[in-house]
Amino acid sequence: MRDWREIDYLLTGTARQRAAHRELRALDLMSLLSEFDPALVSTVCIGLDTADSDLDVICELTDGELMTKRLAENSGNRSLVVRNAAGPDALATVATFDGDAFAIEVYAEPLPVERQRAYRHLAQSARVVDAGGESARAAIVALRESGLKTEPAVAAYLGLDGDPYLALLEVENWSDARLNAAL
Repeated sequence: MRDWREIDYLLTGTARQRAAHRELRALDLMSLLSEFDPALVSTVCIGLDTADSDLDVICELTDGELMTKRLAENSGNRSLVVRNAAGPDALATVATFDGDAFAIEVYAEPLPVERQRAYRHLAQSARVVDAGGESARAAIVALRESGLKTEPAVAAYLGLDGDPYLALLEVENWSDARLNAAL
């Protein structure tokens, strides 16, 4: 499984991946949030982004007030909106603001990032793209451009039934052979 905390792989990626890297470095966001174990889990990471895709950064919520304070102190003239939300597993803090090239969302809940659904969804989506190659990536992007969110698009591509967010988590238990058969 890839470590979505280290973003330097974006430097050798697509134009949007390189732009995402520049944005995150200019904001120094990963360093700013380092004590909250940030990980970039955006679709831009694996080339499933569309023109309006944002940069999603997840964190382990250990001190919501401190995290909010850090973001507020470093947001400059950006309009920072912070709210509490009921996450799938716990109460979460969500902060959004506009960067220069991307909208940015920081989502934090009191779970290690590897256990958070966004991290796990990205890992399984990456498995699908890695196994299915360019044809899988193009098909999933086409589904996204037709209006589906990422998880429903990946689930539809795999032919998964039921709640796509839960179904995609089931792919974690699939062998590579089963995944390849589904492609």
